[in-house]
Amino acid sequence: MRRKSLSLNLGVVLLAAILLMCIISFLWMPYGPNVMDNENPCSDPSREHLLGTDQYGRDILSRIMVGSRTVLLIGFISVAAGAAAGTLLGSVAAVVKGLPGAVIMRTMEGLMAFPGTLLALMLVAVVGKGQTGAIIAISIYTVAPFARLVYTLILENENLLAIKAARSFGVSKNRLLTHYYMPM
Repeated sequence: MRRKSLSLNLGVVLLAAILLMCIISFLWMPYGPNVMDNENPCSDPSREHLLGTDQYGRDILSRIMVGSRTVLLIGFISVAAGAAAGTLLGSVAAVVKGLPGAVIMRTMEGLMAFPGTLLALMLVAVVGKGQTGAIIAISIYTVAPFARLVYTLILENENLLAIKAARSFGVSKNRLLTHYYMPM
């Protein structure tokens, strides 16, 4: 019990540090991230360079600040895209049922069967390197858990009295999905 709260607290602190670093980078940055100081390569932390410099004399703090922007951008976009696609696929599979639903969910289970790192490497090899490739690979990797979660939630709530009443009044599957299942 205690270990989970320690992990949660550590994760919140790290995320807050990255967010703070990102926000500060828009307001203040000690040096440009690619500005080289040829006289101070691999220098230790000092007043001029708070975290030191790398082998090319670039300020490490500035590079971390710029990197925090990229990390947050890739993380947010890829998880949002994966969540949207997973929610759509999971809800369609749960509402339509039959062969289309089975095909969708077997595909999601196939994606979940691959180890995450292996799947990400295969996807990057197919879609290409860089930020766009990383966003697509992470998005595809996150689709399956979201689809499985939404599918399960919809099937669990199928026997609720409100859903049964709506069905008895002839409410369409689209309306059931948008007005009854999704708000839950």
